Amino acid sequence: MTWNHLTEADFEVLGALGTIRTCEKGDRLIDQATATTDVFWILDGYAEVDFKLLFHDEVLAQLGPGEHFGEMSFLLDEGSSASVVAMTAMRVLQVSAERLRELVQTDPELALRLYMTLAHALASRLKLQNAR
Repeated sequence: MTWNHLTEADFEVLGALGTIRTCEKGDRLIDQATATTDVFWILDGYAEVDFKLLFHDEVLAQLGPGEHFGEMSFLLDEGSSASVVAMTAMRVLQVSAERLRELVQTDPELALRLYMTLAHALASRLKLQNAR
């Protein structure tokens, strides 16, 4: 499921700002409590978002092409609250928080679409969690 208000042109702009990373199954893209505030868009493959509890990990979500992660850290400007692990080989677009913040200052229309995309995704994920 994707929550996307961004246009193809927006993705071209984001692509020019970011880096495409290739990951193998089992690679950790984000570790819980790390200081990254980058946002990642999944181009190919699947990832699992998990939260470390005292005695086990709880799977919070499985994400696929077109979905993104890292938005909570970006929006809150703090370390990651969960880990993200590649379930398959993957390609992701990684855009630094610094580059995104520069972009939203210079392109308010793209900024609106970006923040709508992030807000919609977070609201939808919260709704799913509340239904559990």
